[in-house]
Amino acid sequence: MRTRLQEGARGSFAINIDADWGAGKTFFVERLAQQLHNSGHVVARVNAWRDDYLDDPFVAVLAAIDEAIAPFVKKDSEIQSAWKGVKRGAVPVLGRVVSGVAKTVVRKYVGEEIDELLKSDPEIGGDADAPNLIGELVRSGTEKVTIEIESVIDQGTQKVIDQFNEKRKAADDFQTRLTNAVAAIGSERPLPFYVIVDELDRCRPSYAVALLERVKHLFGAPNIAFVFATNSDQLRHSIAGMYGAGFNGFKYLKRFFEITYQLSDPDISQFVAVNARTITDYHLRAPGDDVARFLHLTFDAYKLKARDIKRVLTLVENAAIAWPHKQAIDLSILLPLAISYYKDGDPSWRDALANIPDNLSIDIDGDRRYGNRPYTLNVENIFSRFVDINSDKVAFKSFMDRENNSMEDRYVLSIVNNDWDRVMNQGWRTVHDELVALVAHAGSIKPPSE
Repeated sequence: MRTRLQEGARGSFAINIDADWGAGKTFFVERLAQQLHNSGHVVARVNAWRDDYLDDPFVAVLAAIDEAIAPFVKKDSEIQSAWKGVKRGAVPVLGRVVSGVAKTVVRKYVGEEIDELLKSDPEIGGDADAPNLIGELVRSGTEKVTIEIESVIDQGTQKVIDQFNEKRKAADDFQTRLTNAVAAIGSERPLPFYVIVDELDRCRPSYAVALLERVKHLFGAPNIAFVFATNSDQLRHSIAGMYGAGFNGFKYLKRFFEITYQLSDPDISQFVAVNARTITDYHLRAPGDDVARFLHLTFDAYKLKARDIKRVLTLVENAAIAWPHKQAIDLSILLPLAISYYKDGDPSWRDALANIPDNLSIDIDGDRRYGNRPYTLNVENIFSRFVDINSDKVAFKSFMDRENNSMEDRYVLSIVNNDWDRVMNQGWRTVHDELVALVAHAGSIKPPSE
């Protein structure tokens, strides 16, 4: 920012933090805001999606700035005086850019329903007798019709011009007042003053465009840095959809962002290690006997983003909380179900099986039960074999009676080994069958007890 000002650049500075949905943009800007605050900067936060019910984003941005500087506005201070000036300057800006009569004049200029024009605003001759006046003018058949209509249009057009000039002066005055307020803040706090705008890409396209335009034209004061967190690809497609298929949303956004930073994906291993700490407290098992490693490999194979991972972990934890059995939940069964439910909203054995990536396998260094030889377990094969025997008593018996040669079959045997009496004598399915209900109800409904 300092280099930019030294080079003579004017106005605010806009940075775009670009990443896909769920990649951690909100997490990043929250930590950025805290770090800036800790270093003494004043930071305003705007949640664009939360506020997009408003007609004008100017109000949302102004309110966020007002909230941010409130702790520093002391009675009779320079900041208080300057900020009061900003609020006074905002009043004319908050008015409608083009009044109803101005819009009417433009429409009537091509000859449509001129009587409505006269009724719309008394300042240009409109009154209750306007329709009768038009009728008399039309019936007179004289040049008075043309003269009167031209007079109305001239007055209306001049009003539009006057309103435009007033708006332009109001905008210039507001930016001057804002510049003075930021300078006053700089006497007590380091500059720039930061405004962080999150969730812009989730807004109505019209609101997103209006917010960008407002920032560019009304908040372009020196020593203000705007930080936008967006999914730029989604945002530019939304803008293109609003303006038409041939509109170049990418070039449009370049008008507002002076620099764009791509937010790199977090390290999945570290992210899982941090966010799955509480899950390891529950009775879970996984291929390779390493829960954190299996979670990491699975999320990586499914190509889940950080937000997706956190929500799937919540489903897993809720299922684990409600699990009533002494037998451990096997993650090779639970995790594909939870991910399938998170993506499609309907937990199903077959859907979960269809969604398992082919490359989801885990290498095992060795197991003394199998001669300490390294081997590989494919999760799709494990899950498929389990589904085959889970709901079929005959298939279950055949599987349990025969020699299981593949490593996946041996692993499935370790999952269902304690289910013989439950399936063969009591007519139930395996205990892991209850995971469908647990995932679907997020742990709120307990399964039948043994």
